[in-house]
This record gives sequence, structure tokens and C-alpha cells, in this order.
Amino acid sequence: MASHENENEQGLTPLMIAARDENLEACITLLQQGADVRAETESGETILHFAALNKQHGHEIAWMLVDQFKLDLTKRDVEGNEAIIHGIRNGNFRFAEELFRLRQCEAINLFHLLISLNRSDVALLVHAWNPLLIREVDGSGRNALHLAAEFADLTVCLMLIGMGIDPASSCNLGTVLHRAPLNKNHGIEIIRYFVNLKLDLNEVSAESGFLPLHAAFAAGHLEIAHEMVKLGAVVDTKNWNNFLFFSIAANNYESAKFIHDLNGDLIMRMNLDGRTALHLAAEFADAEMMRWILSTGIGSQYFLDNWTCSILHHVAFNWQFGPQLVRLLSSIGVDLNSKDEGQNTPLKFALRAINLDVAQELLNHGANLNSENEDVNLLHLCIIENNLEGAKFLHSVDPELVQELSSGGMNSLHLAAAFADLKMCQWIFELNIDVMEKSDEDGKTVLHCAAFNFNHGASLVQFFVSKGVNVSEKNFASKTALHTALLEKNIGFATELLQAGAEFKAILDDQGVQELNKITSTGHSGCLIIDNTVAKVVPLCG
Repeated sequence: MASHENENEQGLTPLMIAARDENLEACITLLQQGADVRAETESGETILHFAALNKQHGHEIAWMLVDQFKLDLTKRDVEGNEAIIHGIRNGNFRFAEELFRLRQCEAINLFHLLISLNRSDVALLVHAWNPLLIREVDGSGRNALHLAAEFADLTVCLMLIGMGIDPASSCNLGTVLHRAPLNKNHGIEIIRYFVNLKLDLNEVSAESGFLPLHAAFAAGHLEIAHEMVKLGAVVDTKNWNNFLFFSIAANNYESAKFIHDLNGDLIMRMNLDGRTALHLAAEFADAEMMRWILSTGIGSQYFLDNWTCSILHHVAFNWQFGPQLVRLLSSIGVDLNSKDEGQNTPLKFALRAINLDVAQELLNHGANLNSENEDVNLLHLCIIENNLEGAKFLHSVDPELVQELSSGGMNSLHLAAAFADLKMCQWIFELNIDVMEKSDEDGKTVLHCAAFNFNHGASLVQFFVSKGVNVSEKNFASKTALHTALLEKNIGFATELLQAGAEFKAILDDQGVQELNKITSTGHSGCLIIDNTVAKVVPLCG
């Protein structure tokens, strides 16, 4: 064999020749000697193009080249042919199947792939090799004709119909008319043909709920959309399928303007959720889209949805463009502190959504950090909702918030014990909030508060006890946390208290024990069997 530095008279390297004529071991030897695995001929053929001609060993050589050297298996020669095309034309279907597998594409078989590549010439060779492939459908129910409508030309569609595929066949995404609008180069001719076959341009896909026009607007193929309207597609469907709203939610500015020019009434509609075009733009679009919608003259009555949420409330859910929308809406005077019917401000929405960039932008432009007539401050609210990211954000903005008390005299750690998890409690404790402090209103310790925490309370007992909290400490009503837990039927928490050393005999007589047994024996997961010397959890009997 020639050394790897040399090329023969045809311009082929030894590795190319080995990939074509020899086995995997020969190729590996040349590569170990330093052969250039990425060499190409003047006509753009790669090593894979030569392996495609090797019926006996080409598939394993291809696997090695792609797996070990990450060769681009979609690289085309000057005639536009990938290595897989060379393999099929050479009848090397084992190689072609291996490259198809390595491709890890959306197509489910080799025939579907070739239809998607608009290569009907080689697709026919594959069909002759395996005529069953044409019958397969993918996970969305698409057959080869649906793929042809989306990726190929009318000739391929006609070929597939001639091979027996029903032109009216449907998939989860609709008929060929739902797919052809995505085909920028050939969509118009394909749509015209199938409309002539009496397929319905206004058919709603039973699975997706979309119409063919949705595809055109989603892709921004406005020439195709214009042709579809000329052929009978209806822009105003008089139902929830508002194409303008769809385009706004997709942040497709050109499609939105196109639709508005066709029908200026659509922008004044409200969807089934009570949202207007402005609310959808606030949630999904950018400042350019919002400026355009405002420029159409949409009235102030469209600024609130059915729940009196303003545009800025909806911006809280826009992670991509939210800050720029806050700047825009603030500049035109939209109220940064407006409240919905639940008295929630846009800042509260942003914190709940953990959209901290929007929260920061709201604060930068004047949103109130301290709400009037509230039982808790915004940091307390994050604690109650177990929103650690939001709480940390607010603490970075105003470190004094965590020191404030609720209207009921509970500190931040009391609130965390009552509503949040261990991570929240640990974080607040590290901020030097007094773990031994009792609430002003009724003298509750953090353990009394945790007795109301069904989701996380049991996991908090050991933490608070380890910080010195007395499990037998009483509130102003002379009740311990155990008593509160039993009254609330928080059996898991009560069990943890008992294991931490809580006792009944300090506060209960025999009659009291009997009453608590009545309370706790109605639970579903287990009950406490109690006397003045022992308490344990046992499963409930049928």
C-alpha cells in the first residue's frame, strides 16, 4: 500500500482508496500513520463518499469516521450529492441505512428522508429495495406525502399519489394543506393542486386545532398566505382562531401587519381567556410589536383583561423581552403599581413568576417595593410562597425587609416555619433572625408555626431543635407545639416532635389524652396511640 503522503494520478488519497476498496483495519492503520481524514477531491467528495462504494465494509468504516472523527455526513459534492446518495445509487443499502441511523434526524426511515430531501430519483431506488417503507407514518402520523408537501415539490407529491397514498390523508397536524404553507419554494403550486382536488383550505385539524393559514403565518410565508386567501382561505374565522393573535404570540411582526391589513377588526377582539392583543404582546412579543399594536389606535379599554390585570401584569411572564417592554410601557405612562382584582401588582406577578429581570426593571422605573395596607411585605410574601429566589432578590434590594414583622407580629422565620421548606428556613436563620423569638400576637415559637406546615413541617423539627428551640415551650395560651400539631392533625410533625423529646404529661391529664386520641384517630395515614407514658404512630385499621 502507498504511504499516506502520496496521492495517485486521479487525485485520490490512500485513505480514500482504502475506504472504497479495503476494510476497517486498513483505514485505521492509515489514520494512525497520519492520513488526513478530512481530505476532499476536487469535486468535493469526502472519505464517506468513497466508503459508500464499499458494499462489504463501507457501513463499519462510516460508523468509525462519524463516531471517532465527527465527519459531516451531510457534506455534499459539487453535484449536490451526499455520501448517502452515492451509497444508494451503488446499491449499498447497508451503508445507506447506517448513515441514516447516524444522522439522527426527524425522518423515521430512509424513504422518508429522501422525500424530505426532495430526492425522488433515489427514493425510487429505495422503494424498489424495500416497498414497505412508504407505508410507515411518523409519531405525528405524517406519511411520505405530508413530508413531500412540506419539503419537496409537486412532482414528488404526484409520484407518491401514483404510488397509492391518499391525497386527502390526515395526520395529527392536518392534511397536506396544513404542511404545504411551510414549503417556501414549492408551497404555492402544491396548494393550488390540492385545492383543485377539493381539499378544504379552512379545515381545522382535529388534533392540533390549527388551520392551514396558521402554518403560513407561523413561517412568515406571506406570499403563500396571500395565495391561500385568493383561493378561499378565510382570515376572520369568527371563533377562537384569531390569526392576528396567533402571529402576535409568535412575535411575527410581518405576519401580524399583513393580517391587520386584511382585517382591521381582529385587533379589537378578546380571546377566550379574556386577553387582548396587548396582553398577548406583553407575554410573548417584543417592544417593536407592542409599539405597532399601540400605533393602531387600540383604545385604553383594552389595557385590562377580565381579571383587571394590566399589560404590565402580563409582562411578568415574558422572560425574553420583558425588560424592554417595561421601559416602553413606563415611558407612555402605564401604571407600574396597578392592582388586579386580587390586589396584586405587576411586581408581585414578576416575583411569583421568578422573572427577576422584569422585577428589577419595574423597580428601576418606580414600582413600589412597600405596598400599603398589606399584612406582610413582599419578601414575606415570597417566604409564604416558598419562593427562595424571589426572597433573595428582594433582600439584595432592601436588606431591611427581612427584619420587619407581619401585621400579626410574626417575624420572617415564623413565616418560613409555617409555610416554607428547610432551605428557606436555613437562609433566613443565617440572616440573624432570632430563632428563639416568639410572635407578638400569641407567643408562638417557630415550632408552633411549623405545626401548621403540612408540606414541610416535619423536616423542620430537627433543624429548629438543633438551634436551641425548646420542644416544650408554650405559647401565651400555655400550649406546646405538640398540642397545636395534634389539633391540626399534622401527625407527621407530631411524630417528629415526640422523637425530639416532646411529652404529653407536662400539659395533659388523662381526659385530655382521650380527647386527643379522638382527634388524631380520624386521620388517613396513621394515628397516634397516646397515654401519659408513651405515644407512637400505628397504621389505621380498615
